[in-house]
Amino acid sequence: MFKQVSIRWKIIGGYIALALLTCVSGAISYRQITAIEAPLTKDIPQSIENIRKSSELDNYAQEIRYYDELLTQSARNYAFTEDTKWKDRYNAAVPELDRIIKAAIENGDDEDKTFFSSVDSANLALVDMEVRSQVDTDHGNTKDAIKILESKEYWDQKAIYSKGLQDYVHRRAAAKDSTIDGSTELLSQTTEQASRTVARTALLLVVMSIAVFTIALVAGGLLSNSILMSLRELTRTINQIAQGEFEKRATVYSKDEIGNLAAAFNSMAERLQESRKAIEEKTKALEEKKDNLATRVDELQKPEALMVGRELKMVELKKEVVRLEEEVERLKGGGAGSAA
Repeated sequence: MFKQVSIRWKIIGGYIALALLTCVSGAISYRQITAIEAPLTKDIPQSIENIRKSSELDNYAQEIRYYDELLTQSARNYAFTEDTKWKDRYNAAVPELDRIIKAAIENGDDEDKTFFSSVDSANLALVDMEVRSQVDTDHGNTKDAIKILESKEYWDQKAIYSKGLQDYVHRRAAAKDSTIDGSTELLSQTTEQASRTVARTALLLVVMSIAVFTIALVAGGLLSNSILMSLRELTRTINQIAQGEFEKRATVYSKDEIGNLAAAFNSMAERLQESRKAIEEKTKALEEKKDNLATRVDELQKPEALMVGRELKMVELKKEVVRLEEEVERLKGGGAGSAA
């Protein structure tokens, strides 16, 4: 099956396999890492927010207690000394205390709202009585002013005021311990979970890296072997044909581009051998024809030689006849001279 796949698709398939492995590795690693995302982004921040709110409400409670003592002391000092600096100090502290109580009510939970609402109600009642005491002091009625600040109604409101703060402090102390314990436990669990996740992710990355390397090595080996084996076979066959072994053919190992090249080379070598064979046959036929012509020429040349020899002999005979005739004439002429 692998031998029938083209080199192009072998390379593409290798890259796709590596890309898929990389994506799978990344996805698993992402899932492992996001497993600790919820505690890190939700639970722990929520615990920190709870601690922050608890500390913020504790600060509000401390400030409320401070301003309550400041207002009480300023109201009493003004009533006893009639020094206006205590009145100014009181008037400057009232809006700050009101703002802090409102902030505590707004930021607290339902139970906190109940505590701080009771404090707010008591504060309003106390402020009302303290303002009346200041009015009496302004008119010189210091006895009435002190009487208001020493009245049972005033100290009942102070008791309500203090009880609200105490109830809040007691509840918050228990809740704070619970919050700190819960946050500590959550941090420990998150740290442990994060450590396990990091260890698993690191191991997974090592395994996936080894797998990717192994697959890349195997795929590269198969691809290079598929290409080099065919190229070596083709090179060996070309050298054999170059040395005169025209019957040699390359072995086709695959049906990819290299295999197609080897098949095309075999086809070319086959046609080349057929062409060479045809040329040899034609050459042999021409040689035979040449031999036949040479024989024929020899045969034709034999009668001609005889005729030439005969003609030469005739010429020589004619020359001999002429010489003899001349000799006869000469002899005849000599004989006549003797007779006279």
